[in-house]
Amino acid sequence: FFFPHKNKNFGAYTQIMDTIRFFHSLGTYLLIYRGQDIKRKQ
Repeated sequence: FFFPHKNKNFGAYTQIMDTIRFFHSLGTYLLIYRGQDIKRKQ
């Protein structure tokens, strides 16, 4: 759904949330990848 931007801060807020979500998924991926890499070396 869509609702109008009453203030310009909302656009920045969603941008920040998208950035946080991106880094969170990236960090999770790196953790899983490194975990598999460590298991391979043992």
